[in-house]
Amino acid sequence: MNGVKKYFLGKLEELFVDRYEFTMESVDVIHKKANKLATFDVFFRKVPDCRNYLISSGVRETINHLLNFHFDQESLDYFRKQGFNKELIQYLESIKFSGDFKAIPDGTPVFQETPVGVITCPIIEAQILETFVLNAFNANTMFASYASRITTACKGIPWLEFGARRAHGLQASLRAAENAIMCGALGTSLEAASFLNPNIEKAYGTMAHSFIQKANNELEAFMDFSNEYPGTIVLIDTYDIENGVYNAIKVKDKISAVRIDSGDLISISKKVRMILDSHNAEHIGIFLTNNLTPYSIEKIVNSKVKIDGFGVGTQYSSCSDRPWLDTVYKISSFEGKGGIMKWSESKVTWPGKKNVYRFYDDKGFVKEDVISLEHEILHGRQLLETYIKNGELVKKIPSLIDSRENYFKELKTLKPEFLDLNKKFFYPVSYSQGILDSAKKIGYEPREVIVV
Repeated sequence: MNGVKKYFLGKLEELFVDRYEFTMESVDVIHKKANKLATFDVFFRKVPDCRNYLISSGVRETINHLLNFHFDQESLDYFRKQGFNKELIQYLESIKFSGDFKAIPDGTPVFQETPVGVITCPIIEAQILETFVLNAFNANTMFASYASRITTACKGIPWLEFGARRAHGLQASLRAAENAIMCGALGTSLEAASFLNPNIEKAYGTMAHSFIQKANNELEAFMDFSNEYPGTIVLIDTYDIENGVYNAIKVKDKISAVRIDSGDLISISKKVRMILDSHNAEHIGIFLTNNLTPYSIEKIVNSKVKIDGFGVGTQYSSCSDRPWLDTVYKISSFEGKGGIMKWSESKVTWPGKKNVYRFYDDKGFVKEDVISLEHEILHGRQLLETYIKNGELVKKIPSLIDSRENYFKELKTLKPEFLDLNKKFFYPVSYSQGILDSAKKIGYEPREVIVV
């Protein structure tokens, strides 16, 4: 459909829906509400305490899903067996996304409460799409935000994403790989990511301990591998690291680096560097793995030992320090009622179709975001871009490389303190007078809100 491939889940993607979406809409169909237009906002209630910003991600995946949104005969038969009413099933026979989708481009730093995606369409479409859209923005943003911190910690040293085997499922592996590349990784070990994104160079890999263990000896393994793959990286800690270094030196003209995957990486790297340099092997780099985090990478980099690359896996692909975000998908407008909101304690949502304006200081650093009503014109930069209009793609789907370029451009707009891994800084997000007035008309009086 629309020339866009299904995204990884295949058949199961169209059933990536929570039950209550269907039960609500079976009622809406009967009561003639299903075609009424609704607007839903995707946003993050808070930036976690261990983050100063988030990197928004999920646009590419959401666009692909919206353009393919439908239910085939097998799914319709399943719904009948589940006992849904015939009115709902009849509606689902021809359903497709017919509305609008606006979003902040992938790779952009975002903050609390800022809408990163806005969907306007008939309520039945919007409601059924909720689970997938939420999952896409939640998971991708979680990975992108962690990957950005790794890039910051590396301070220009290349890093590769190696986390597929420890990620929480197949789709999580792919999302981790793609967001790592978007947010600064040189590449990934995952062939699926390379296959789906032909404009990235290739998948990367070194060797496993098993390759060395099955050889007659370590040197034989190094020779066999480097003969087949000149310029490779050899793994030197299978047995004794010092012996491993000397074996690597014996094939120094055929390798580019040695990999260390265990022990005190700082002290071992210093010793390995000294041995390499004293045997005319200065060109051989040191590549580190072993449960690396942004904090451990920062410590290694600050130690001044010469490191040429990092492979980051488990801690990244599990987002170990914050494996979830407070991501929500909330209705803000409904045909016949206009702007609507809720004011549950600590879970307020604001009414109306929205824009997001970003303001900058005289040095080009971000200063404040203002969330406004769609018709309000503020003198800032609009962040939301329209990708789908009336069900049709009106803006090119960004490639992974497009999003990577956007990430590096946008990262330069963050003040240095926001890149600090250890200190918490607050970024102001406020609501326009139009939104506050709309909320007041509905009956909500905010206690403490910054007004533009």
